[in-house]
This record gives sequence, structure tokens and C-alpha cells, in this order.
Amino acid sequence: MHERASKQGAAKLRGGGGRWSEQDAREVLKRQRASGQSIAAFARSAGIEPKRLYSWAERFERARSRPTRAPARPVAASFVPVTLKSQQQPPLRDRPALSVRLSVGLEIEVYQADASTVAWVALLAIELERSDET
Repeated sequence: MHERASKQGAAKLRGGGGRWSEQDAREVLKRQRASGQSIAAFARSAGIEPKRLYSWAERFERARSRPTRAPARPVAASFVPVTLKSQQQPPLRDRPALSVRLSVGLEIEVYQADASTVAWVALLAIELERSDET
């Protein structure tokens, strides 16, 4: 009985037994790697269609290199308490915090400036100067 099952298994791996299972393909590729032969040389010596081995090897490689995602966990929605210290806007300064005079005759004044405002004004000034050159 074992010999008959072994012959059926060999026939299946050669392509005469229909579709391979993933386990069949893994076993044949494991034997191929252990043999030290290329896929083509191993397939020829085993009477297996090389294309079949290449296809399975490629499929396993794609699955191995595909990034895995952590299963999504449901997140409980919640509110975070916020306390406002002051509802008043800070008073405007009497002098600008930032003043830029452009060669095109424009002057830009900014009374409350943070890093992003300064960066935006700098980009604006560059573009205005560049548009004057053209």
C-alpha cells in the first residue's frame, strides 16, 4: 500500500496527477533546494515541468515578501475634556512682528507671527520677486 501511495505521489509531482497542493509544491521545492541544483536542472532530473516549479517558487516568494498587516482593532470613541483659560484674543501689537519690504515696492507687515507664518511670508516674497523679474 505504501509503495502504491508513493508511486501516486511521484506521478502527481511529475504532473500526471493533476493539481498540486501547496504542501506538494513546498515539499518538491524543499527537495530541489536540498539537491543544490537549479530549478530547471532539478525539474528535468525529476521528470517535472520546470514552469510548474518556477510558478510555485514565485508564488511563495510573493507571499513571503508581501507586508503583513496587523489585524485592525476596534477603537472606542471617547471625548477628552478641554478647559479654556481665556476666551479673549491677545492684544495686537502696535508695531509689526515682521516687516518685509520688497524691491517691487510692496511692504508686508505681520503683527502676530509664528514659524509657519514666517515661512509663508518668505515664500510669498520669493514668488513676488520672481514674478517681477519675468
